[in-house]
Amino acid sequence: MTRFIVGGTISTDTPGVEVDAGLAVGFHRFRLSVADAAGTTSAPDEVVVEVRSIRPTPIPTPTPVIRTPLRAKPTRKPS
Repeated sequence: MTRFIVGGTISTDTPGVEVDAGLAVGFHRFRLSVADAAGTTSAPDEVVVEVRSIRPTPIPTPTPVIRTPLRAKPTRKPS
């Protein structure tokens, strides 16, 4: 996992980089240039990504279910 530092340079021999989960919320600008075996370097390419904070979706509280029928108590007739 790669830890990015503002203004820092990351060098790798592989074609991918795994980004650490510690990037702060906000916009981040990444610039990539590639060097071949002869040392020729490409023009840099740049991308801006946005890291957002995600709020978890609330889980609804289940409503109790009564499975047996309720029986009313018999009422007494006045005498």
